[in-house]
Amino acid sequence: MYLTSNSGINLLDTLNISQQFIKTENTYMPSNINFQFNGNVLGFKFEGYYVGVYSNYNLHPNFPKNYFTGEILKITKAVNKKDSLFWLNNRPIPLTKEESRDYVRKDSIAALKVSKHYLDSLERENNKFGIVKAAITGYTINNRYAQKYYSFDPIYRSIFYNTVEGFALKYGVTYVKRLQDSRYYSIRPEVRYGFSNKTLTGNISANYYYNPVKRANISISGGSGIYDLNDLGTMSLLGNSINSLLFETNFSKFYKKEFANIGTTRELTNGLQASLTADYARHTNLENSTTFKIKDLKGETFTSNNPFTPDTETPLFPTYKSLAITASLNYTIDQQYITRPDGKFYQGSKYPVINLTYKKGIKGLFNSDVDYDLVSLEVSQNRISAGLWGYSSFVVGAGKFINNNTVYYPEAKHFRGNNSLLGLPNLRKFLFLDFYLFSTDRQYLEAHFEHNFSGLLTNKVPLLRKLKLEELVGVNYLSQPVKRNYTEFYFGLQRLIFKATYGFAYDGNRRVNHGFRLYYGF
Repeated sequence: MYLTSNSGINLLDTLNISQQFIKTENTYMPSNINFQFNGNVLGFKFEGYYVGVYSNYNLHPNFPKNYFTGEILKITKAVNKKDSLFWLNNRPIPLTKEESRDYVRKDSIAALKVSKHYLDSLERENNKFGIVKAAITGYTINNRYAQKYYSFDPIYRSIFYNTVEGFALKYGVTYVKRLQDSRYYSIRPEVRYGFSNKTLTGNISANYYYNPVKRANISISGGSGIYDLNDLGTMSLLGNSINSLLFETNFSKFYKKEFANIGTTRELTNGLQASLTADYARHTNLENSTTFKIKDLKGETFTSNNPFTPDTETPLFPTYKSLAITASLNYTIDQQYITRPDGKFYQGSKYPVINLTYKKGIKGLFNSDVDYDLVSLEVSQNRISAGLWGYSSFVVGAGKFINNNTVYYPEAKHFRGNNSLLGLPNLRKFLFLDFYLFSTDRQYLEAHFEHNFSGLLTNKVPLLRKLKLEELVGVNYLSQPVKRNYTEFYFGLQRLIFKATYGFAYDGNRRVNHGFRLYYGF
């Protein structure tokens, strides 16, 4: 089979696939397969090939019970330590002269790249300070020989504005130390200061990734910070800054949190990941401290920091303390994976992922004021193949506060709303739902579905097919005591990391909103 870019394939210009079969008993089985390809990405050309050889067929195997696991490939630590005699005896296709020279060259380069002299010279060049690095990409200091890395946040992401803090600065540094067997630990201090409310906060977090095969880690953090009232996030700091300064619209609402928490996660068995977190915090309500804007727009005005009383600054909740324990189990049915020396890598499953979470707010202990129990269940699956008709993805989640004696707003169940034209794509995100107004301390049901036709229609239009656009349709649904049967329908086009949709929102049978939404990123 020979395909070119006219076939609608992304990234590749040509792809040539050939297979040969051999008769084994009364059937034909693959004996070898060959892929040859080349392409061009942003002016960078590449080409390559892959050859697979199959032999020693056994058409009547007798596997013992529990022989098969989810592991489909294992790469051992000694994979790069085999000598030429091993490959001569085990490789079905001898290396070409070009490949042999390439392996010798790579062995020499590999030896050089771990030498202290080479790494020191490399770090002297890479670690040079630059204005562009500091402002845009972030400045890094690497010591590869000692396996130590420092990463400084880019300045453009650290300066922002909101009506609670005014112009503000949030800056952090991440330190990573890599250990043997792909283990590592990281430490990150972070400070934040608002020039209008004159509030300084700071915190430090640490994470120890101690078993990559079991995907196991332990984390601890503490300090203080300014956080979004919706714990799932609303807008980026940059996006909220632009809307506030240029359009006099302060979408994001904030509160102060002083906290200490500890958590751990580990794979219990294949496909079953468990996590446990304990969080102790003191929550403080905040108010707007400034109304500065670049241009005063007629008919527009800032709203208060309480989303339920936009015209007046009233406390959304009293200052309170909370101690909460969260336990969750995440299970993928028939999970397949690849084991490598640097970790365990899950492959896409043809079955859904099930996530069960229990969160307990403990009253009285350490003067904690909260008292609630939340149980939630989510089932999701990405890229369910429909052949030539593309693929589908879905998420269905439900939960209930089986005890809601004392639930302050930050402890409620929040949803991923959207009040802006531009944002990051997320299947769990609504198109028009308000960021804050429909969080709940009772029961809820939400569902999201999207189908991507992978160019089924646009590829049939002669000129339009060159754009390699992908058509998509979707629906979002939410039902909870305050907002029952809220539904969104949308359709749109996608190209790589860019997506444009037009949607309609219905509250029951009544249409309440419609319009465009633009997305970028993965």
